Amino acid sequence: MYRMNKILIPLDLTEMDDVLIRYSAMIARMMKSEEVYFMHIAKNLEVPEPILEKFPKLNTPVDENLAQELDLHIHRLIGKDISFDIKIEVKEGDPAEQILHWSRIKDIDLIIVGRKDSQKGAGILMQKLTKKANSSVMVVPEGASFSISKILTPVDFSKHSTMALEQSIEIAKNTGAAIVCQNIYMVPWGYHSTGKSFEEFAAIMKGHAENHMQKFLKPFDLDGLKVHKLYTLDEENDPSVKIFQISEKLGIDLAVLGSKGRTNAAAILLGSVAEKVTVREYKTPVLIVKKKGETLGFLEALLNL
Repeated sequence: MYRMNKILIPLDLTEMDDVLIRYSAMIARMMKSEEVYFMHIAKNLEVPEPILEKFPKLNTPVDENLAQELDLHIHRLIGKDISFDIKIEVKEGDPAEQILHWSRIKDIDLIIVGRKDSQKGAGILMQKLTKKANSSVMVVPEGASFSISKILTPVDFSKHSTMALEQSIEIAKNTGAAIVCQNIYMVPWGYHSTGKSFEEFAAIMKGHAENHMQKFLKPFDLDGLKVHKLYTLDEENDPSVKIFQISEKLGIDLAVLGSKGRTNAAAILLGSVAEKVTVREYKTPVLIVKKKGETLGFLEALLNL
């Protein structure tokens, strides 16, 4: 697990900003972050000359004015008694490209982006950042709760699951939240050849998952933490559905998933379970934990085939 010292939050000057500002302040306090960057990307910051002639007071650089207004608004929402530095950045260009660019320049550890359900403009920026960012990404829905008491961590016993659980443990230690470790298991195709029924083989697979979970959790320091193990049979071969259903059923406040990164072209074309979860009408914030620098571009992925 790496520390989330630097957090970047894209703002688009809509009502969603208030949710992101308050939620990111909560995360920054919880994770003891050092710097929080609030960034607005405008397609064009230039004021037309005829407008400047008519309203000369607009001659002050737009980015400076906007940065000042954002700074005042942010401090109104979260107060000034904070332990992290706030940076305001107003840039020009394509939002996704600029955010990805500056996240690399600033060596960002976490990008927090909003997912709008009822508001206009939902989804496009979120999906691009989820797929392409080198850092971890947190997706916060507009109706998010500003407390964390239950964390869902789906695990498949891989190194990426280890990263997700490490991050969940860190959050749980700082919040007192309970962790639900969910393993989603499936009955393999061709089980008929064993002479077992579907139900019998499902029981075998669950037993295997229980044994594997015991070994997987052993190296972690779980003293003092509330950790629950959950095993979910997936008959549709879509783990994202099971993650969604369990989150709704248990009232999960945060889902933490490990991402395998963009390590080959197939992953880019097919997408990951983590990405599928973020695009659903999901009322739960989702933290996609990535190993910094693991994400590859599409061309790099093709060259690795």
